Amino acid sequence: MSAANVEIIRRLFDAIRSQDATAALALVDPAIEVEHRGEVPELAGRDFHGHEGLAEVIGTVLAEFADFEIELEEIVDAGDEIVVIAHQKGIGRASGAAVEKRLPQVWTVRDGKAVRWRIYRERAEALAAAGLD
Repeated sequence: MSAANVEIIRRLFDAIRSQDATAALALVDPAIEVEHRGEVPELAGRDFHGHEGLAEVIGTVLAEFADFEIELEEIVDAGDEIVVIAHQKGIGRASGAAVEKRLPQVWTVRDGKAVRWRIYRERAEALAAAGLD
């Protein structure tokens, strides 16, 4: 179990929430791998690489919503793998509809930096990906 890895992910989410790109990128390896298996149509099933790929994923999500908010709802420490269930909500820019959902994900942390981010549709998928099924 690694409390230090959990803290890195908490700090990363704080930076994302405050839209502090410099602070967020300081916690992310420049060669990060992002695997999106979530529900955002423009991103689903795609893989992204590096800071540019990370920025594309986050930028696409932020562009879809006004008043976007994301909170950490659950964190499961599995050593180098950190399972996160995030609660996100916002107002769809195109539809004006309120959207609220949970976003299961797994972050891999090595040497104090996030090196991999995997986004899933279901909590069970994220737990299985971290070897916690």
